[in-house]
Amino acid sequence: MSRSTGLALAALLAGSAELIAQAQPPATHPRGTFSYNVSGLYQGEAMVPWESEMSVADSAADGARLHVVDYRSRRGGDGFLYEYRLILTPATGEFVVRHSNRGRAPGKYELAVRNGRISGPITSDGTTRTLDAAVGMPALPTFALGSVLASRPLASGDTIRLSAMPLAAGVGLERVKPFTGVVRSDSLARYLEKSPEPVWVVKGDAAYPAEFWIAKKDRMLLKAVIPQGSDGVMIEEYAGKGW
Repeated sequence: MSRSTGLALAALLAGSAELIAQAQPPATHPRGTFSYNVSGLYQGEAMVPWESEMSVADSAADGARLHVVDYRSRRGGDGFLYEYRLILTPATGEFVVRHSNRGRAPGKYELAVRNGRISGPITSDGTTRTLDAAVGMPALPTFALGSVLASRPLASGDTIRLSAMPLAAGVGLERVKPFTGVVRSDSLARYLEKSPEPVWVVKGDAAYPAEFWIAKKDRMLLKAVIPQGSDGVMIEEYAGKGW
């Protein structure tokens, strides 16, 4: 092979490798802010629809990569009534979760999950107490489940096990559920799109029957169905990029 032919072949292979890399679907949830339309059922009755918003970002601390999810629900005044933040260290599964409640029962908390324990101050009805208890690992708060699942490898037939933590008001530790999700392929139409697209569906078993639809082409969380208490359900559907 001549030198010129070898250089041409190398250039062709490099170009092909670049095209192949570009064609591969992303392995993580898109970064940015995204809007969701939310509906719900409580004791079999439909709830008044509302809005939520999720922001996903990367960060770092002490040389470790961080996965940050901000979740905001129910507009009120000039913002949202309920705000949550997850700061997850993917390498260890440890995280900090924060919550601010400006609704009918104001409160806040900042809890850390490390070495199989959850701890931190919880303020509710003007009273602050300290939580310190064991929790099964890996664990995740439910508001961030979809984003984190969308940021891990998925294949039909996979089984994903973790502890799902509602923590809606910071007092849901006793309601932590074992989530055992099985992955399958399906299709779902995206917001304002007529044609369905390929998705991964992660569906939990009867112990915690949450379900998530994740687009294969860009890992966007398109839909989530999340149990609420013992007799309710919340359904979130992707509604485009937020502002």
